[in-house]
Amino acid sequence: MGLMSDREKIGNPGLALTFIFTMLAMLTWADYMGFFTGPVYLVKGLVELACYIPYLIGAVLFFLKGDTVNGTIYLIFATLFGGVGGFLDLAYAASELLEFEVCRQMAAIPYFWGALSMVPMIISVRKTASPVSILCYVCAASFLTLMLPAAFGIFSEPLNAVVAWLNLAVGITGMYTLISGLLAAGGCRPLPEGKPAAKTDSVLGKGEENYETGCGRQH
Repeated sequence: MGLMSDREKIGNPGLALTFIFTMLAMLTWADYMGFFTGPVYLVKGLVELACYIPYLIGAVLFFLKGDTVNGTIYLIFATLFGGVGGFLDLAYAASELLEFEVCRQMAAIPYFWGALSMVPMIISVRKTASPVSILCYVCAASFLTLMLPAAFGIFSEPLNAVVAWLNLAVGITGMYTLISGLLAAGGCRPLPEGKPAAKTDSVLGKGEENYETGCGRQH
């Protein structure tokens, strides 16, 4: 009873983790688009490492809540975008400053493995997550997948352009769900995100619609 009571008091860390993920996606988009001047890898690596510990904390909180799916996915994200991404970008920065070569293709394998891990997650939440959230997940899995052939020189230029815009899509859709979730958590009307498939199935089965929104209610 005590353990269950403690779990019930733990808030949802998903919104904060969505902020981290979408912020890093926007950083990647801007990097791909060439918006930054001067050496980029050092600062980008430090930003990613700054997100590593919050990512880990959020993943652990999901596990404490008994949410294995989100806990696992965000632990993977912490490894990929905080740890692997951060340390590799610092290695790239050091290679530029000290003028030694490093292999950059190897980084594509962990990211592709991350894309594969997202497939069962997307399947498992497809009936409960909103269409906007599903779109965000699909875009994330897509850019992680396309980074593999691009890293090995297969249609690198067009694929890198697609990866860049997929990161932008992740950033926009993720921030949209973040704002909506914060509004709902604060007891206000969330932004329209579309009806989850499970709710749609339930409505079709009953032949009626019963969705309530507004301050104090969540849809």
